[in-house]
Amino acid sequence: MRKLLFLTTMFFVVYIQAETTVGPGIGVLKEVEEVDPNLSLSSTEQQQISRIIKSGKGDEMYVFRYIIKEEDSFASILKYFVKPDSIINANTPMIHIIRDKNPQVKSWANLPVGVEVDLYIQKEFLNEAAYQQHEKEELKKIAEKRLAEKKKHLREKKENAMPKGLKLSAFYMASGGYYEQKSNDLSVNVKTAQNSPYSIGIAALYYPENKLHSFSSSFYYSALKGTASNLGLTVDIPAELGTNFYGEYRLIGRFPVTLYGGIDLERFSTFNIDALYNDSKIIVDNSTVGYLTLGAAKVISLGKIYLFNKLSFSKSLFSSTENNYGSSEYEDFTGFKFMYYANYKISRRTFIHGLAKWHVMSGPNDMNVTRYGLGFGYILK
Repeated sequence: MRKLLFLTTMFFVVYIQAETTVGPGIGVLKEVEEVDPNLSLSSTEQQQISRIIKSGKGDEMYVFRYIIKEEDSFASILKYFVKPDSIINANTPMIHIIRDKNPQVKSWANLPVGVEVDLYIQKEFLNEAAYQQHEKEELKKIAEKRLAEKKKHLREKKENAMPKGLKLSAFYMASGGYYEQKSNDLSVNVKTAQNSPYSIGIAALYYPENKLHSFSSSFYYSALKGTASNLGLTVDIPAELGTNFYGEYRLIGRFPVTLYGGIDLERFSTFNIDALYNDSKIIVDNSTVGYLTLGAAKVISLGKIYLFNKLSFSKSLFSSTENNYGSSEYEDFTGFKFMYYANYKISRRTFIHGLAKWHVMSGPNDMNVTRYGLGFGYILK
């Protein structure tokens, strides 16, 4: 005997972990304010910043990349990177080398803005302060470029991770547990195991494109198998029905989590305690209860296993009960429920899931249900 604790309650909201997981690290990037002194450069990047070579005449020369700016001239560039009071002219070796190594520059008298040139400055002429400032600026550019690439990668990862459109899944779950119902004066106390050979249902989730909010809804049907109670009887219990609608919002960052809330509606059966007490008859009443549900969901990584977890709390908002024993006034049930739900995706379209739930109600009498379930599901779309 027992009531059907609506068993899978809202375990139905079958999330597809891959669709609800946002890559870690999003939102934690910081703008480059100063160059990391430990910035590791590739050989290509290092050559762009600077290298030292020897000319054919044995002169040591610093070689580095420079981008032509507005109002730059060949003379102004040399003046910036060469020591003050240095004496150079058209016959100075580095002048010939700079011209020869930059064939992309057609006219050194009219330098095109934005063009990259390789500068060759003889060591004895190098203005070290100007060169160090240039090197610092180049390092910063490299750091900013890497940051931009990382942001782009994470943004693409985020966009790919975000589910889009309508998702549908069907599920099955078998459950078992304990059911207790007793009169307020404790004169009648019914205890029984509560088992459901199957609960079946369908879940729908809708994700607006590139949005952090989403919507979900589900419907389930739970068959209840009659069991022997402390009264020594076997009772057939009508099936339990349930549905819900939730709004969800995904928080991203260092600790990504999904918050959700909405309405649960369930129709289940309870024993009429008055009939048991007065006539020793088993009469089942039908109750419909609406709940406000709030919860949080998160994917937890256990090595290479990604487990989707949900915790929720539901408080009754309204209820109605059909009293099938006489016409006396009958108080409606009120109460709450806690639930833990876990989901593991074993392939692109299949998953296994389980739940544990505690359900407490009061009204015409007190009811307490603890349930555990395990099952599987298939992603339809």
